[in-house]
Amino acid sequence: MFMGTSTLILAVAALLIAVVTIMIEWLIRRDVLNYFVGRKLLHIIAVSVCAYVIAVYDDAKTLGYLFMGLSGLLYIIITKGRLLVQNDTSLGIALFPLGLGTMLVSGWFEMQTVSVAAWILAIADPMAGLVGRYSKAKTYVFIGEGKSFVGTSAFIIASMVVLWIVKDSYIEKIFVISLIIGLSELFSTRGSDNFSILWITGLMAAMVVNPQDMYIETMLCLGMAIFGILAYWRKWLDLGGVMAAWLVGAFVALCLDPIAIYAPAFLLVSGSLIPRLFGKKKSSSPRNARQVWANGLMAVVCLIIYKLSRDDNYIVFFFAAISISICDTVSSEIGTIIKGKTVDIITWRPMQSGLSGGISWQGTLAGMIAVVLYILGCYFLFRLTLWSVFLIFIIGCVGMLVDSYLGSKYQALYSVKGDYVEDNIDKQSQLIKGSVLIDNDMVNVLSHI
Repeated sequence: MFMGTSTLILAVAALLIAVVTIMIEWLIRRDVLNYFVGRKLLHIIAVSVCAYVIAVYDDAKTLGYLFMGLSGLLYIIITKGRLLVQNDTSLGIALFPLGLGTMLVSGWFEMQTVSVAAWILAIADPMAGLVGRYSKAKTYVFIGEGKSFVGTSAFIIASMVVLWIVKDSYIEKIFVISLIIGLSELFSTRGSDNFSILWITGLMAAMVVNPQDMYIETMLCLGMAIFGILAYWRKWLDLGGVMAAWLVGAFVALCLDPIAIYAPAFLLVSGSLIPRLFGKKKSSSPRNARQVWANGLMAVVCLIIYKLSRDDNYIVFFFAAISISICDTVSSEIGTIIKGKTVDIITWRPMQSGLSGGISWQGTLAGMIAVVLYILGCYFLFRLTLWSVFLIFIIGCVGMLVDSYLGSKYQALYSVKGDYVEDNIDKQSQLIKGSVLIDNDMVNVLSHI
């Protein structure tokens, strides 16, 4: 392709998006067009134009840097309140060019794959919003925004149609990719799905490649769904937690091996059964989506990096990330149940059992034993080296201590009528220490880094 032609394509695309944006903005300001519909219409046109440009352009990195620069410009425009069609509570219009740009610059994806991801974002995402809103279906808040299963179903169907039209593939692959992308959209907030949908589509296209494995993967998805229903029935997970756990399991199976689901399953089962095995009278609240992602996000990231780089070290890091969560979860549960002497990990002064930052020898020992049992399973299932086993054990134990340190030093602690609590759920609560921005879920994420 000649440079003149490339420049012309970019110029026409930029002009078209600018004209459409101005027209929709004008119609909204004149109350001719509904704000929500106008925003979705702009999304469809702008992202579709970008999808076409990617499909016909020949220089991935140059185009990627242009998209990233556009993202920065749009972010400034949004935060200064220049666009009525996109308010500053959602950064979606600035995040989609960032997603496209980073995918193109990374060199991990073919341009056709990036274009397909853009088409799915252009069509399926607004379809979910429109159907979800105008069907008046019941919504659920999994992370930060209300989502409906009717809207999610519309996303999955639209995604399957797009994949069927623009990419020559078999129906099983299309279904698995669409299902995972659609469910992942449930956990987006402030327009973050405009970034995550693109990357997850690219990753799924790279992972789901072997037709011979589709039967196994489909059966595995069904098996995980049945396990999720059991976890919901036993109140180990709430509805959002079930969806998040299913996605974690899907990523593990696709990135590594179906047997690797052993790792997150061990975490879920051990954390849920221990209180009951030790006769805890009051069951813990079901784990929600935030808690599942807080404990499983870094493990999933390690597997994605492994899939893209083929560096086997990240397999060990995956098992190690799960070991941190196992060690921390089991130690917390046992420490709360046995109610031995609990001390602050920094000051070593006695403190209330069950609060972050506290450690006890009973809880610490229980966490270490749980990690040993977990590692034994990893060793026999995956034939890990002794050095890998030792590394997973050390990282698990150190991560547990880091979690306690961060909880004591930075996690928010409130006082309500003389009692200490970690959740600010009462208007009369008073912040005693830490930051209001750091809760237990944030500490769990940071302890894995």
